[in-house]
Amino acid sequence: MSEHNRRFENNSLRRKKRSISTLGFLVLLSNTSPCSSLTATKVGPTKTRILSRKHYRIDPNTPETDAVIAVATSLLKVASPLVGSTLVTRMPAWLNLEHSHLAEKNIALLKDAMITSYVSDSQAQTVLQAIKKAAGGDRNKIAGAAEFCLILVETMEMEVNALIAGVFHYCACLTARERSATGELSDVSFWEQQQDNHDGVGSFGMHAVEIAKDAARLKRIERVAASVIQNHGESSRA
Repeated sequence: MSEHNRRFENNSLRRKKRSISTLGFLVLLSNTSPCSSLTATKVGPTKTRILSRKHYRIDPNTPETDAVIAVATSLLKVASPLVGSTLVTRMPAWLNLEHSHLAEKNIALLKDAMITSYVSDSQAQTVLQAIKKAAGGDRNKIAGAAEFCLILVETMEMEVNALIAGVFHYCACLTARERSATGELSDVSFWEQQQDNHDGVGSFGMHAVEIAKDAARLKRIERVAASVIQNHGESSRA
């Protein structure tokens, strides 16, 4: 059997063995927020390719989808503001830490993971273009989106449209928290606008747009619920 046929057969078997629906993807995205109860501790900064759950100290018996949600939550978890900060809103870890120096490295790791698995060279290039477009030149977002996408590729083997929608949603989450932290726009207002604003992802096809729209819709519902719970808690303490 030729190397090409062997690679095709192995990739086909992996796709049959491990797959996830669009709904599962949306559940993953809807759990990348401060109110998520799933947590994971990442062991140090990205230095090597993410190959297994042990890098995030996740119980190997944890169901695959739950494990990936935990990893994504770890990547996007909220940190307390720095001492002396004047921001009322709690700042996410990705806004406090500098990751721009990892942009090229994370992109290279992602590209290698894609082209050596189930994604064609042209599809891999499309995903990388989506990351750069979604990040809008922000190297921190490029680094984070590439790492997030790498997890989706290696752990869940998501289809290309879901990967594209995922990187746009990831970058949108960062933008939402940045604007909320500075008082420019509330989370709920941002996601209301995001439901109808898909100029960037639109250039990658309607399938990716629909996934991104559904993700934004779920995110808005989540933020509304979080706001209600927070207001109720404050009223109870008053």
